[in-house]
Amino acid sequence: MVDERARLREMLAELEEYLDGLRDKQGVPKERFETDDDLQDIVERRLEKATQTCIDIARLIGRLEGRNLNEVTNAGVFVALVDLDVLPPSHRQEFIDIGGLRNVLAHRYRHIDTGEIYEVYHDLNRLERFSEAIYRYLHEDAD
Repeated sequence: MVDERARLREMLAELEEYLDGLRDKQGVPKERFETDDDLQDIVERRLEKATQTCIDIARLIGRLEGRNLNEVTNAGVFVALVDLDVLPPSHRQEFIDIGGLRNVLAHRYRHIDTGEIYEVYHDLNRLERFSEAIYRYLHEDAD
């Protein structure tokens, strides 16, 4: 049997790697980003992996807390974590937005607004807040 708490720690570490990779690409002028297809692909893929990891983490925490979130929408998994007091309710909408961003990245390949993506990866606060909340969840629960 897989230790789900250990898996949760691994997933959190993966999320941090994706965020570090996104931070490495910050500082590029918007004009360059909008004309550099390779850079756009790298950033979009890292954002997709980061947002999917957040969703996977949320579903795993649901299992740890005795809730089956497998049939819940991507946005709904974040609502469930707010309801479980894992995520702060003051940032509820921005967590819900993570699920929406993942869907845009995964399903609207040719219709992604590069300007919006540029803004998102230059402001990683919602993903960082999610990561911090999960870190607290892991450490508070361990006490």
